[in-house]
Amino acid sequence: MNKLAIRKKFRDLRSAIPESVRTQASANAARLLAAHPVFQSSRNIAAYIAYKSEFDTSLLIDAILNAGKHCYLPILTDGKSLNFARYQRNDELQPNQYSIPEPVGRLHLIHADKLDLVLTPLVAFDKTGSRIGTGGGYYDRTFAFLYADNKTKPFMLGVGYDMQQCDAIEREPWDINLNGVLTESGITIF
Repeated sequence: MNKLAIRKKFRDLRSAIPESVRTQASANAARLLAAHPVFQSSRNIAAYIAYKSEFDTSLLIDAILNAGKHCYLPILTDGKSLNFARYQRNDELQPNQYSIPEPVGRLHLIHADKLDLVLTPLVAFDKTGSRIGTGGGYYDRTFAFLYADNKTKPFMLGVGYDMQQCDAIEREPWDINLNGVLTESGITIF
């Protein structure tokens, strides 16, 4: 199955998840994340605001802030990559060109290579850490330095539901691999 077909299939499956299941999954994932050593050893953590049927990250963001860590949210750039702006509770957000809320106003930015942990949205993932995102390539462009500079930081942790795991995803040379995946039932490290 090609990426377009996988993306459609898993978006449809994700959209069909009942709200009660979504709520419980988010609570489970927040507990799992807060207890994990990768989270505990991280100071600067990037998250994202869930869009449409994406995994709800509100409790994950609460876990970051409650632990006294720095939370950063992505902001789209003109170069089709991401900047990361510090986020604190009640900071102003406004929709970007895709209607995804992002920080506005006086921004405290951090370079992507200074992040310790990045909670990464996905449509599907496989057991080797390959992921399919929404198709814009923003995360792949932003974190291309991971391959170019052979860096191990930040730790890329995909966030999704168990049902978003597929058998295999064909990886392109520019695709950024995940270091792990957080779902409602656990954290898998690749």
